[in-house]
Amino acid sequence: MGRAALQEDGHTPTADRTPGAGRERAAGPAGHDLAAGTGLVGEVPPGARLIVEDVGKVWGSGAREVVALKDVNFQVRPDEFLCVIGPSGCGKSTILHIIAGLRPASMGRVLYQGREVHGPHADIGMVFQSPSLFPWKTVEKNVEFGMKNLGVPRPERKERVEELLDLVGLVEFGQAYPRELSGGMAQRVAVARALATRPELLLMDEPFGALDAQTREDLQIELVRIWSERSSSVVFVTHSVQEAVYLADRVLVVTQRPGRVSEIIDVPLPRPRDVTSEEFRIVMKAAYRALSDVRSGASGSGETEPGQR
Repeated sequence: MGRAALQEDGHTPTADRTPGAGRERAAGPAGHDLAAGTGLVGEVPPGARLIVEDVGKVWGSGAREVVALKDVNFQVRPDEFLCVIGPSGCGKSTILHIIAGLRPASMGRVLYQGREVHGPHADIGMVFQSPSLFPWKTVEKNVEFGMKNLGVPRPERKERVEELLDLVGLVEFGQAYPRELSGGMAQRVAVARALATRPELLLMDEPFGALDAQTREDLQIELVRIWSERSSSVVFVTHSVQEAVYLADRVLVVTQRPGRVSEIIDVPLPRPRDVTSEEFRIVMKAAYRALSDVRSGASGSGETEPGQR
C-alpha cells in the first residue's frame, strides 16, 4: 500500500505514539547546558532504555590518529523511534556499532537497561545498509539463524518465523533464496531476522538508502507499522531529512567529525504523517537548519533543503 493511501485516511491510528515533549540541545556555541551531573543531553527520563554517555572513538594513533567521535551524549526512551542525521563521515554508523557492541568505544560508555555494553547483546538487533543475507540459506533459514544460535527450540523457531514472515508480507517466499528476491524484499527479510530474537532495541544503519524511491516509501510505512505492533525502541541512521521526520519521535543531529550531538529535534506529529502538510514542513525546516549549522564552513556535503541547492 502506498503512502498516499495512508495519508487519505483522516483517522489517527491507535498505533500512534506520543513523542517526548520539548526540544533539546547539547552544550556548545548556543550555550545550552547538559543536564547537571549526568553528562546526558537534556533531562534523563526515568527508565531510559539506552544511555550513551561521553562516548568517543579514535582510529589509529600518533600522526595517523583520527578522532571520529567526541563526547557523544543522548538517551533512548522505551518504545521511542529515534533517527540520527548528520554530514557524511560524521560517525553515525560508528555510533550504532558501538551501541551494538560490535566496536568498543575509546572513551565513555553505553548503558543498556542500566548495564554497560561490552559486546553483542541478545536484546539488541541490528539491520545493516545491505541485507547481508546468507545466499545459501532460504528466507526461512535466514530468519531463524539468530534464534538457532541462541538455542531457541525448533517448534518455537518455526512459529516465530511464520509470524515474522507474515508481519513483513513474505509468507509466500519462505523457501526462496536471496538471489530470487528484489532489493526491497531482501531488506524485509533482514528486518524479520533482526526481530526474530525479539530485541527491545533495534538499530538500523541506512537500511533503505540503496532502494528506489517508491520501495523506500513503502518500507517506511511497513517499518512504522511493525514498530507500532512491537514493544521496542529504534535508532535509525539516515541521510534523508524527510525520512527522519517521517519516521521519528525525535531527530538527533550529529556534527562534522569529530561527531557529537549538536541538537535533538522533537517531532510532535501524529501518525500516519502527511509529508505535504505545513506542520511536517516546519519540522523539516528545523532539521535542515540544524544540518546547515553543523555544516557551516563545509561545501557540497550532505543534503540541502529543497529549493536551496
